[in-house]
Amino acid sequence: MSLTEIKKILALDTIRPNVFLLFGDEVFLKNHYKNQLIEKVKDDLYPEMNNFYFDEKNYKVTEVKEAIETLPFMSERKMLLFKNSGLFSSSRKGAKADTKEFWENRLKDIHEEVYVIFDEQEVDKRSALYKKIAKDGGAFEFGFLDEREMTRWTVNLFKTMGKTISPHDAQHLASICSGGMTAVKNEAVKLSAYTAGKTEVHLNDIKEVVTPTIENKIFEMVDAIFAKNSDLALKRLNDLFYLKESEVKILALIASSADKLLNTKLLLESGMGQTEIMMNLGLKSPFIAKKYIENCKKYSLADLKKLVSDCADTDINLKSTSIDKKTLLELLIAKNVGK
Repeated sequence: MSLTEIKKILALDTIRPNVFLLFGDEVFLKNHYKNQLIEKVKDDLYPEMNNFYFDEKNYKVTEVKEAIETLPFMSERKMLLFKNSGLFSSSRKGAKADTKEFWENRLKDIHEEVYVIFDEQEVDKRSALYKKIAKDGGAFEFGFLDEREMTRWTVNLFKTMGKTISPHDAQHLASICSGGMTAVKNEAVKLSAYTAGKTEVHLNDIKEVVTPTIENKIFEMVDAIFAKNSDLALKRLNDLFYLKESEVKILALIASSADKLLNTKLLLESGMGQTEIMMNLGLKSPFIAKKYIENCKKYSLADLKKLVSDCADTDINLKSTSIDKKTLLELLIAKNVGK
């Protein structure tokens, strides 16, 4: 279901449906609507009697059954909130089979004055529980905003802080943060403090205050490699060493980036668009997907295949030779920068 649908539900005097499943990568957005939903359905007069909170799998089915079946205490409704129950997970860490079976039967008959909210980190859309809630209109997935939406939201966020920022600079800030809206908000708070006494936030302020994610540094390193700029490539490598990142992790990130660039190029050449590429490569952020699409166009298939192959060779050497690991990464860069 879309954000428009949950907004319509929250605008109702009587919330329907009465069972909700909230999940997705954009935790900031999920928490925003979860809190609004809680405010609409919780009981303020007798909270200890009508509001029940269950954290992860640490609850007894008998407690849930009693909470659902007993009438609200001197109130028109009661609320049950579950956080990371594991009911919708297909992994071994999920809820036990008998607990899932209880819910599959229970969801068929929950009194309309009882509201159940599941706040989940992992959801398998093939599960019977998910399909039941989705069919009734209560399943909402909160994914990362696309570039245009994120840029607009970032501009408005600074307005609430009494600051202005251009769409271009807002887009840049969002693109170098990982973690979606939460990460951008945290950086915006720092930028607001850094620019105290001023009403505008500029690109130079962002460069002074915000540290790009490791993934962005890897992008810059790979870009420098293919641009035959050894000085910049080695500088980005040293930046990662300065951040105490291990050689194994750095190599894994370079290899992953090169592999995704190669596959993005192949998928583009086969006629796929951004959405299909994101699905095929498991990319969740539109900003990251856009970077792969834009960057892969600048590199030849031969160069990408060579970097992927050299990363595999370097991985073997990291594990089997006594050569200094830092030196091996520097050699990897030198092999691909060399003309």
